[in-house]
Amino acid sequence: MLAVTLDDLIKSWLIDLRGRNLSAKTVSTYGGVAERLVAGLPERCVKNAAEISRDELREYFARIAQTRTPGGVSVDYRALQQFFKWADEIEEEITPNPMAKMRPPMVPEPETRVLRREEIKALRKACEGRDFKARRDLAAISLLLDTGVRRAELSGLLSEHVSIERREAYVTGKGRRSRIVPFGYQTARALDRYERVRKAHKNAHLPGY
Repeated sequence: MLAVTLDDLIKSWLIDLRGRNLSAKTVSTYGGVAERLVAGLPERCVKNAAEISRDELREYFARIAQTRTPGGVSVDYRALQQFFKWADEIEEEITPNPMAKMRPPMVPEPETRVLRREEIKALRKACEGRDFKARRDLAAISLLLDTGVRRAELSGLLSEHVSIERREAYVTGKGRRSRIVPFGYQTARALDRYERVRKAHKNAHLPGY
């Protein structure tokens, strides 16, 4: 049986991921993880993917843990779990799966700092004004504070996904899962004022305006 290089196997895996209609961001993340693996393994493993052993992978994760955050190592671990499972169960190129029964890295719970009341007031004050940018920024800040949506969810929000009358927005989050988030009167007023000034903007027809 001819040796399959790690590079070729990764290319096939990324094609498979795209064929499963995963988001471009997910495929890009997995591609970056795979590139780091190629750079971090001995040349013999790169030339013949079937030679990758559990010990090689343990050493690899130990090395990247010295320069990456626990969360970053965890992302790599989860992505490579999927890769080696695919390479074993679907393609039968790396059998047995060297990551089978490996223990994932420990990831401590991150401490999320909450904005103080005076910081929120200062943030809103920085958005004061009647021009396009001021009203856009205040609408965005108000929506973030009121609903807790993620930054990516906010940036992907279109005007037709927001109902100021019903005070709710339709957002699409991670994994392309969608949900409706309600917001209060103050945010509705900020969105209404932004919508009025937005209609007169020359780029109103473009996403992000």
